[in-house]
Amino acid sequence: MKLKLLILSFLACSFMTAQDKETIKAKQFSVPEYDKNGKLNCVIYGDKGQIFGKEALISGVLVEIHHQDSPLLLTTTKCKYFLEKKRCSSNEDVDIKGDGVKITGTGFDIDNNDKKIFIRSNVKVVWKKANINLKKKKNTDKPEDKK
Repeated sequence: MKLKLLILSFLACSFMTAQDKETIKAKQFSVPEYDKNGKLNCVIYGDKGQIFGKEALISGVLVEIHHQDSPLLLTTTKCKYFLEKKRCSSNEDVDIKGDGVKITGTGFDIDNNDKKIFIRSNVKVVWKKANINLKKKKNTDKPEDKK
């Protein structure tokens, strides 16, 4: 059922048979992902995509990850999307932007079920602002005199 909904959500789809395997091609599409409670978890956008059974190859990727109050926006040139597992994976460079943070790296895995993003290498994190109020803890204990 979920696979049928995903296929129907693609815009400008065209079917093509190659070597007895059905392939679905799409341009300018979006695929919403919901958690088990029906809350929007993320939306995967692509310039182009091809679905081969339970996997999709997407290029021109933008993933809008809904997390608390503001979304994270992940962009990359291409990724593989596993429809049933709700996972994205790529060896390409990745750029993630959110409220006050920018993360870049090479290669990534997203698990929409566990709400985790793993960046494989060359990770760089830049904080633009901090909403955390850090206070120095005062040391009121006096050292004991040892004679």
